[in-house]
Amino acid sequence: MEEESRLTSCTGSSLLQPLSDITSLPLDQVNFVACQLCALLSAFWFRLFLPPSSTRPFTRHLVATGLGLYFAFFCFGW
Repeated sequence: MEEESRLTSCTGSSLLQPLSDITSLPLDQVNFVACQLCALLSAFWFRLFLPPSSTRPFTRHLVATGLGLYFAFFCFGW
């Protein structure tokens, strides 16, 4: 019963469920840490491929909003 409630308590992605099982951390916390690490990595990508000197602010905002929404859906679901 405990395992069943642990599996259904997170409405986000269950892609990292094996990692959650290995670390015995709740899935929503594993998803959150994974998104934080991906956000740090995407910041380097963002700065490298969308520099403010040659990219319009609208484009940068659009990409940042898209990434943010994806991370939010991944972590917390719909």
